[in-house]
Amino acid sequence: MALSRLHTWIAGEVLTASDLNAEFNNIIDNLSFALSGTIVDGTAAAPGLGFGSDTDTGIFRPGANRFGIAAGGVQVFEGSAYVSGVNFVLVAPGQAGQPALLTATGSDTNVSLTLRGKGTGYVRASNFVFEDFAATQSPTITGRAYWQSTEGSLHISAGTLMARVPALTGVQTGDLIVATNSALVSGATTFGRLGAGLTGSLLTVNSGPRVEWLPATLASGYLVATAANSIGWGSVRTRLPFVDVVGIGLGTTSFLGAWVAASETTVYAQHLINFYGTMRNLYVMVQSAPGAGQDYKFTLRVNQASVFSTVTIAGATDTRGQNVTDAAAVKPGDIITLQCTASTTATNTSYINAVVELDTP
Repeated sequence: MALSRLHTWIAGEVLTASDLNAEFNNIIDNLSFALSGTIVDGTAAAPGLGFGSDTDTGIFRPGANRFGIAAGGVQVFEGSAYVSGVNFVLVAPGQAGQPALLTATGSDTNVSLTLRGKGTGYVRASNFVFEDFAATQSPTITGRAYWQSTEGSLHISAGTLMARVPALTGVQTGDLIVATNSALVSGATTFGRLGAGLTGSLLTVNSGPRVEWLPATLASGYLVATAANSIGWGSVRTRLPFVDVVGIGLGTTSFLGAWVAASETTVYAQHLINFYGTMRNLYVMVQSAPGAGQDYKFTLRVNQASVFSTVTIAGATDTRGQNVTDAAAVKPGDIITLQCTASTTATNTSYINAVVELDTP
């Protein structure tokens, strides 16, 4: 009801009781309306409570038990009732240097705040920062993520602590993140950056949790264990020795191992392989040449089968031989031996020394 005059008075007019009552009743009705706060529903384009100089900005009622706020004729906020609701959202300004506050509050002791998108929509935050972990908070709430300032990492939980994401500088493509937690408690994890090693590098563990790449004789290939506390990236080349310090009987066939010649089926003449790799480059040296018209023949064998072409040392001056063209693959469990056959009247050399190179893998 708009506040307006009911009667226009003129000079000399008689004031009647009915006219005066109607005029004052009009004033009282309009004051009651203003004091009661009741307004028309309105719309976003024409709010029920607006501003005289900005009529499309204000408060309106979009539906039962709901109120909306419009700005420029567009709805920007809506509040809604919830059955038996006791908790709500508090919006408060921040002091100088402090953030503005949007927090959950209410009659419950602990009140969570849910931000939910519509349908398949999601919540997007710009310049988002996780809160720091407090001792009074549970680190194992399902779906929780929080910042652990003690160890400088983001924790993600799903019933139990599932992941730690450290804040490290200088991380590059191909780097690995190394973590250690000897105390096995939250907040005690330390992190490091493991840079990708160049071709020909060896990963080794030094004192404590520190790891580093060291130069090594490596070629590009796979990740392999090379020794205790060491991992090689690439193929690691090593050498298997075959030695005999007694001598080979004339006209006989023997098998060389790491120290003496023996039967091929005895452990003294065997190298046991415990990884995948490739053998190549067989080198043999004897102390004495076989003699004119005589020879020593050496053949590399895997699981009692020859895999290399024979290396022959022959004549009165020859004491060395090699096979740098053949290659043979090996696998864990394979037995490697070196077969040596001396001609019937060859000089009895007092020692034989041979090596074959093994690339792993």
